Amino acid sequence: TAGQQVDFLTRCTYNLLWAAAEEGVPRVVFLSTLELMTGYDPNFTVSETWRPRPPVEPRVLAKHLGELTSREFAREGRISMVVLRLGKVVRAEEVQGQPFDPLWVEEGDVVHAVSCALTAKLGKWQVFHIQPDSPRSRFAVRRAKATLGYQPKFRW
Repeated sequence: TAGQQVDFLTRCTYNLLWAAAEEGVPRVVFLSTLELMTGYDPNFTVSETWRPRPPVEPRVLAKHLGELTSREFAREGRISMVVLRLGKVVRAEEVQGQPFDPLWVEEGDVVHAVSCALTAKLGKWQVFHIQPDSPRSRFAVRRAKATLGYQPKFRW
């Protein structure tokens, strides 16, 4: 249900981050969604510095609330948080020949981004967009490439 989704990504995220901080976990990677940023004109190339415009759809709104919960833990200095905003995770071979979707991100690129997020030298709170580095992509990945060392392999 919608209430369960919101509860999971607020209270449960809070509980998980509290436990991680208590155990001395240095960094947590929160997987969010680029759908938080789809409220902008599709002709704009949206970067991580833009404010989210989440739709009222519970699944997406819950991700936004999870990001806010994560940000507060980082602000308190208890844990380092990296938010990766992902598009629709797909396997390249499964979408081959289908009409292009500007939210696609290949699962191998997601694994690479998470690995980079765990090992890069970062501050307490960082947000990155994870997409292909393609002129047809809707969201900028320059920051992920420069700061994380993210190097997407798939181009659509």
